[in-house]
Amino acid sequence: MSCLLAMLLLLLVSSSVLTSHAQFLGGWQPIRDLNDPHVREIAVFAVSQYNVQENKGLELSQVLAGQKQLVSRMNYNLTLKVKDGLSTAKYVAVVYESLKGEKVLESFVLIQEKFDGWTPVDVNNPHVHDIAVFAVSEHNKEAKEPLTLVNVVKGQSQVVAGVNYKLLLVAKNEKGASAGYEAVVWEKEWENFRKLISFKRN
Repeated sequence: MSCLLAMLLLLLVSSSVLTSHAQFLGGWQPIRDLNDPHVREIAVFAVSQYNVQENKGLELSQVLAGQKQLVSRMNYNLTLKVKDGLSTAKYVAVVYESLKGEKVLESFVLIQEKFDGWTPVDVNNPHVHDIAVFAVSEHNKEAKEPLTLVNVVKGQSQVVAGVNYKLLLVAKNEKGASAGYEAVVWEKEWENFRKLISFKRN
């Protein structure tokens, strides 16, 4: 009787192990240690490959989340926080790694985010550029050291009674030194109304 119970117990344990192994082989599993050196290596590889492919200069800041999948190779799906000049952004990278350690970047996609009704704007849009010029001009009316707009790095808009624009700018002073600034402008275009809400060094 005891022998029969032992055999049944062994069958149950074996079945559980096989089921767990099958699930691991087929499905994505969360990466619990995002600071693992190999996970970091995969993330650095993803960013560097994207930079080469797209002629960018992104820098890895942090691995925010990750999953891995074991098939005939190890697949990694990582959510990354990266630096892009003065701004930061989030990307999802998918990397394939062979059993020999050879890596291939399958995809590297920007996550478009919304915060409290704020949505990204096209910094190359002429209207956004006009808003930035207005912000610097209004700032200069009270500033001890006038600034000149260099470019708009990043921006968001928010629909209120009109539109709020939050722009990350690069501007330079009279000595030619550049720095990053965050400007918030409220606009009611149909009334030809604009107001600088805030302008601060980033």
